[in-house]
Amino acid sequence: MAGTKEATTMSVREMREHLGIKKTESYWLINKRYFDTVTIAGRTRVVKASFEEWYAGQTHYRKVTGEEPGARLKTESYGIKDIADMLGITTSSVYDLLQQTGLETVTVHYRLRVPRKAFDQWYRHQDHYRNAKDRERDRPLEEKSMTVPEMGRLLGLDRREAWKLHYRIKDQLMTIRVANRPRITRESFEQWYGNQTQYTKVSVPPTASLPPGQEALTEKAEEQRKEYYSLHEAASLLDMSERDLYRMLTYQEIQGKKIGKSWFIRYDDLRSLR
Repeated sequence: MAGTKEATTMSVREMREHLGIKKTESYWLINKRYFDTVTIAGRTRVVKASFEEWYAGQTHYRKVTGEEPGARLKTESYGIKDIADMLGITTSSVYDLLQQTGLETVTVHYRLRVPRKAFDQWYRHQDHYRNAKDRERDRPLEEKSMTVPEMGRLLGLDRREAWKLHYRIKDQLMTIRVANRPRITRESFEQWYGNQTQYTKVSVPPTASLPPGQEALTEKAEEQRKEYYSLHEAASLLDMSERDLYRMLTYQEIQGKKIGKSWFIRYDDLRSLR
């Protein structure tokens, strides 16, 4: 009987050698009752099945050799980095997203995770963020279109001049929305371009530096780095007038949030204007 129990258990020393941890930490895990233990001949032993079940449900500890941890956990929830990689955003933006949306979270070994069911349901009901599959789906549309700043760079215009031109000729352009952001179809741009003589395309080297507005956004925003910017702050970061930025909000060319009489714009939405 004792032999059977020993075959289905392991010593505390074996357990810590599996995980590459020290004696104090191994007994801390036992005292936390993360897995079952039994006493055989006066010695504490770890039940192998419960240890493996615990190992599959966490990602903090890793075996020195053997399979990766969290096999079960990863089928049930996403980690912060998982979501960041999936949506193509920073981990800081993921924390902002969780705070803004109130998505359900769980804590596993002091690490925040989001249940897959809750995240997948949220993702299906929003159109701002895209995963790799959706980005690949939208790629053909993006290749056949351009942002207003991209149009400006083709014509040698800075960001402010590009948006002023866009407002003036928008009735002659076809605008589509990709990930809920406006883009000008290249076909309609070429048609407009062929029917005018005021503007001439310029050669933009692939390694050309960012336009002034985007440089300002990159440098200043990364220093300040907060979730929302007021209309005045956002216009300053983009090197645009508040009036032009307000027009963009009015025409829903950028998403904003109105609190009282004031407009606020998310950092990620500002970055999308590049």
